[in-house]
Amino acid sequence: DTVNIANNPTLSANGITFNNTVNGNSNLTANATTGKLTFEKTVGTSDLTASGNIIDIKDDITTNDLQTYTGAVNLFKNTTLTGNGIIFNNTITGIGLDLTANSGAGNLTFTNDINLGNINANSTGTTTFNNVTATSLTTNSGGTTQLNGNVKTTGNQTYNDTVNIANNPTLSANGITFNNTVNGNSNLTANATTGKLTFEKTVGTSDLTASGNTIDIKDDITTNDLQTYTGAVNLFKNTTLTG
Repeated sequence: DTVNIANNPTLSANGITFNNTVNGNSNLTANATTGKLTFEKTVGTSDLTASGNIIDIKDDITTNDLQTYTGAVNLFKNTTLTGNGIIFNNTITGIGLDLTANSGAGNLTFTNDINLGNINANSTGTTTFNNVTATSLTTNSGGTTQLNGNVKTTGNQTYNDTVNIANNPTLSANGITFNNTVNGNSNLTANATTGKLTFEKTVGTSDLTASGNTIDIKDDITTNDLQTYTGAVNLFKNTTLTG
């Protein structure tokens, strides 16, 4: 049946299944200690702390505050998560399924591998990715994206916010667009396999390897080490490349 919550309940069991909606102006802690935590329908709470070996999310989840998922998350449909901060402490999988994560002013954190369809990541805080395999990836124009691993998409990657890099990431996509600055004391490999690679703003990295059918450079690029461009390069202003 429908579950309504109050007084910030904590649920602890081997496995927990909500077969209908969960609602309440209250925090919910649900801990499937050794088994599976399943949300079959929509969830609407103040704060959600969800843990289990496996966490199955089968509908949209909305919170006023933080969402924290500790366990391997599986999606079963195109899903929208909305909160003020969203943290995934393990993998998230939904091959071919879309995820829209609206994290408000809170951070949006993916600490482990992602395998999804189209990803729309919206946060005016910091959005952190590790290794990503997806159909496409789009970030919003507010905040910062931190790339700590490789990102591989069959479609496009569009980064509308400032991008910081670490751990020498390799980005591979049909097309890649950086609509804001790119910075980091790290090497960056950006490979637009069949399309265009676009740098709209300044870039500052250790080493830059850039490839695409077309490479559009619209501002200055500075590297500590080598810059390599494989593809037809277009400039759109007086440009300084330093490496």
